[in-house]
Amino acid sequence: MRRLISLAFVLVILGVAVAACAAPATEPKVVKETVKVKETVVVKETVVVKETVVVKETVQQQVEVVVTATPEPELSGTLTIAAPAVAPKPDGSPGNYELILNTITDRYRLVHPNVEIKLNYLPNKRFTDLYPWMDTHIAASTMPDIMVMFTRVTTAQEADGNTPFINITPYLKTKNPYTGNIWGDEYPKAPKLRQKTWGLDGIYFWPPQLAAAGFLYNKDIFAKEGLEPPTTWDELYSLIVTLKERGYEVPFTLDGSAFAVSHFWWRVHNAVADAKEQAVEEQYGVHAQGAPPWQYRVAAYCNGDFPWSDPVNEAVAKWFVDFAEQFPPGWNALTGSQVQEMFFNQQSAIMYAFTDTISDFDEAKAQGLIDFDMGVFLSPPITENQWWSADMAANAADVVEDGGWGYPWAIPSKDVRANKDDIEDLAIDFMMFAGASEQQKLFVDLLYAPPSNKFAASAVSDQRILTMLEGQGKGGFADQMGGWAWYGPDRSSWMTNVVEPLAVGQITTVDEWTAAMNQYSTNWINQALAEKSKPWADAAIKLIGSDVCNPPQ
Repeated sequence: MRRLISLAFVLVILGVAVAACAAPATEPKVVKETVKVKETVVVKETVVVKETVVVKETVQQQVEVVVTATPEPELSGTLTIAAPAVAPKPDGSPGNYELILNTITDRYRLVHPNVEIKLNYLPNKRFTDLYPWMDTHIAASTMPDIMVMFTRVTTAQEADGNTPFINITPYLKTKNPYTGNIWGDEYPKAPKLRQKTWGLDGIYFWPPQLAAAGFLYNKDIFAKEGLEPPTTWDELYSLIVTLKERGYEVPFTLDGSAFAVSHFWWRVHNAVADAKEQAVEEQYGVHAQGAPPWQYRVAAYCNGDFPWSDPVNEAVAKWFVDFAEQFPPGWNALTGSQVQEMFFNQQSAIMYAFTDTISDFDEAKAQGLIDFDMGVFLSPPITENQWWSADMAANAADVVEDGGWGYPWAIPSKDVRANKDDIEDLAIDFMMFAGASEQQKLFVDLLYAPPSNKFAASAVSDQRILTMLEGQGKGGFADQMGGWAWYGPDRSSWMTNVVEPLAVGQITTVDEWTAAMNQYSTNWINQALAEKSKPWADAAIKLIGSDVCNPPQ
């Protein structure tokens, strides 16, 4: 067993006096580094000692970070980490996620000087772009030692013991040497449930931070126009129409990526269809916390138990088609950075975004680049209106805000890694290190992201973020966001075949949307069944009674 040793690293800005410090028993090791934090270059002197150091703050600018000691014996080896590139800040400096990963890596090197870490940021790689990148490198056995991205593991691979990523479940039963807790006790609930809905027995990734989202709005524009945050979906729709009529060309903006669009639609669909989904689950004898495994969702569609022509599906389709008409021209091609820039430049009055946008907003405002105030409101409840009947509203669940977790970290299996050394224990140790309070605080401070480790000392206090988190809790995030994701596992194909035709006016009615969804759903399900490329394929074939999905028309 490795034992936990107390070791402190105190980072102090040069020129700031330390009022009191316990004298080290041995000569301290001094390391100098330059770290860029919140656009301010901080030159720091790191003092490494083998006793707890107490520093009394003497001036406001003092920076203090305490890092727990390395377990013994000393670790050694090389880790290569691949992560999606994030957009740089306007001055060209690294974006906050990159800054966080760089800082965690630098701190780990100080604790473990015999470990070499190589960071590889993948250029121009968005969420959905990373899947083909991973497929290529898995096939070529050139994967990194840690992949910052959602994993794809099938039940067949799991059954054969041939998964492209390691199952971290055994490690979750061990103690995190940097916190003293059992690592699994620190693991958040939602991603565990999500992996269970994929039909998997194991856990194949670890999230270093959580995420939360909501509607951001320009308080100055609202005050000028005499508007209040909406409390119903029809109020939100009317507000967007009103702003457009008053000369605001882009009253509401939405990131056009497959991730953002699918979740904007998916959250409302799961709320409106909640009662229907529960009825189908009961029909199939499934009582899952979160969504039922995919095989049941696929069987319900293929057997005609939950068709796209179902009234709740058509009602949500009408809502989405109507809202899409109010989106700006070319909205499906807008990136998250472009949408954020439009909001910051006051070209738009409302945007749906995550906590890191609030962090960027505060940073830009502190630099004098923004001169308006921003507020947050949550997705309205489902009420009777032009889209949903009184019966649908009465049986609907709350609309849960987007979020859950950011990019998770996973360890590729030895067979698919370029590095054939046994680095699994080292990679797990790095993940555990990132879960300690000092590292979790980076996500809180720079991304405004809630820590994934519920025991971490760092906590979110900003009311805007707390409001977003309330939006997850009110409807049961694990149940609703883990719900019936009917766009299918391949969001890029869904965007191409269903959403883009809607964005360019090729789909303008509910009937056209329903037809497109039927064709798309049948195609991807049949491909998955034929290739057995999804974890649930074999189980779905048994439930359907055929290896072909042919839903009743």
